[in-house]
Amino acid sequence: MFLTKEEILEGNKLIAVFMGDYFDTGLEPSYYIRYNKEYKLEDSQFHCSWDWMMPVVDKINGMGKAYSFAIFKSYVSLTVEKGGKVFKDYSFAYSEYITPTQTGKEAAFKLLVKFVKWENENLLKSELAIPL
Repeated sequence: MFLTKEEILEGNKLIAVFMGDYFDTGLEPSYYIRYNKEYKLEDSQFHCSWDWMMPVVDKINGMGKAYSFAIFKSYVSLTVEKGGKVFKDYSFAYSEYITPTQTGKEAAFKLLVKFVKWENENLLKSELAIPL
C-alpha cells in the first residue's frame, strides 16, 4: 500500500523530532536542522533514502541492550529490548512486509515510524508514572 503525502509528512516529522533535529518556527512551513543544514519538513527524505534512515537505525541501536534491524527479501524487522529490573517491560519487536506495492525503503520507513510512536508512548507513560 502506498503512503499518502500526509503519512509521509507526519512520519518524517516524528523521526526528525526523535532525532532531535526538528524545531517548530510557528510558521508554515516548519524547518529542521540535519547535519547543520536547514530543511523544510516536506523536503526531508526519511521515507525514501537509506542515507537518511540509517542514522535513525543507529540511534535506535544505542537505546537497547538487545537490538536487531534486518532486511530480508520479503520483510524488514526491528527488535529492541532493555534488560534489568528497571527496563523489564521495554521490548519492541515488529516486522513490516515488503510487497509488490511496497518497497523495502517504504517498509523500513513505516517500521521506524512505528518504533518512534511506540517510544513516544513509553516516554509519556514513564512521565505519568507515580513513583512508589
